[in-house]
Amino acid sequence: MFDMLRQGDIALAVGVISILMVLIMPMPAIMLDMLLAISIVFSVLILMTTLFIRTPLEFSAFPTVLLIAAMMRLALNLASTRLILANGHLAQTPLVT
Repeated sequence: MFDMLRQGDIALAVGVISILMVLIMPMPAIMLDMLLAISIVFSVLILMTTLFIRTPLEFSAFPTVLLIAAMMRLALNLASTRLILANGHLAQTPLVT
């Protein structure tokens, strides 16, 4: 029982540290695209879980999961804004006149 608890705690700590790394370090566009796709899948997974539980106690970790998901989305939003502001002038699109 305690081994599973420790693995969950370690996964949570790794997740929070990875969110902080996204906030600090710039990332390439392809990695940002992958993380945005993972965020969408994670959101759909949360939605499906909340739709199919029978009692609220089956998903008692919902506030924690929601907080982590919101932190991940905010970090990705900041990373995408940083990427656009840093590399937006390199776009190869023609100007509309």
